[in-house]
Amino acid sequence: MITCKSSGFTLLEVLVAGVILTLILTALLRLDLISSVQAARNYLELRSLPIASEALEEALRTRFHGEETRSYQGEFDVRLWTGEVPSQPEIEKLAVSVQREGKTYAELLTYRLRLP
Repeated sequence: MITCKSSGFTLLEVLVAGVILTLILTALLRLDLISSVQAARNYLELRSLPIASEALEEALRTRFHGEETRSYQGEFDVRLWTGEVPSQPEIEKLAVSVQREGKTYAELLTYRLRLP
C-alpha cells in the first residue's frame, strides 16, 4: 500500500491567514486615513493663522469698527467684528475669525482703547 503524504497548507489554514492579513491591512489603512484627515486639518489651521493675524493688524491700523465678512482668495471667509466690554466702556473688543465651509480654523481677539 502506497500512501502519499503531501506537504502544504489546508484550505482552512489559508482562509485563516487571509482573514488575519485582511484585518491587519484594514487597520493600517484606517490609521493612514485618520492621519491624512488630521494632516489636512493641521494644514488649514496653519494657513489660517497668518490670514487672521494680517486681518487683525489691518483692522487695528485702520481703526475698524463694526462687523464685516470678506473672502480671502476664495478659500477662507474672514469675519471681523468689534464689541463693547460692559465693565469697561473705554475699552473695545476686536475679534477676527477665519472659517472655511462653516468650520472655524483660527480666531484671534484683542482689546484696544476707544478713542473719541
